[in-house]
Amino acid sequence: VFIGDSFTSAYYLTQAGASETTRWCYPVASFVGATPHIYAERGAGFRRVSPSSEGGHNFADMLTIAASDTSFNNSDVAYLFVYGGLNDLDHESANSVFNTEYPAFCSNARLTFPNAKIYICGINAWPESLSVNEYVSGTNHYSRTQIFYEQVMKADDSFVAANCSFISMCGALGFASKYYYSANRHPNVLGNAALATWIICAMSGTPICQSKGGTFTT
Repeated sequence: VFIGDSFTSAYYLTQAGASETTRWCYPVASFVGATPHIYAERGAGFRRVSPSSEGGHNFADMLTIAASDTSFNNSDVAYLFVYGGLNDLDHESANSVFNTEYPAFCSNARLTFPNAKIYICGINAWPESLSVNEYVSGTNHYSRTQIFYEQVMKADDSFVAANCSFISMCGALGFASKYYYSANRHPNVLGNAALATWIICAMSGTPICQSKGGTFTT
């Protein structure tokens, strides 16, 4: 099961004429030998609700939808991947989100899919900078970074109690323009392949990093 925002949904890929199966979820599912069930909407987050045109759900809603999917048994779900949080930084009070909705999500995820290995993938990064939060009045800047909230996410008591694993997404695409559609700052086909490689390597215990130009290094 995959839950996420626009970095996981097919919206920008299909808008650009690419197939939805080029999403990063598919090679990750293939790697673990599983059938992907994807619940993702652009604009969504742990608190943030996606536009009604995309379903109007947040991650907790999508978890409920996944739990109600009769095409599989919840007890048979071997993996749950959750990727997102950027929309909560941009549009809500992140301090509140990551101390209320996020812990509740982790706890509910464990109850919903009791046998799943749960991977919380960190906050997706915009191509030009780290995601930021807490708007400073009178400026065009925010005061806390993606790195800060990723530390909060993986140290959360509910995350630990649910026996989740955390995959940091800081620098996953190296802020390299070749991985993004220039018109909308979302990962293109190559970017989705790079995200899959990043996540698979993290799952395999072989972490990688990328230079700002998008070059993989061990």
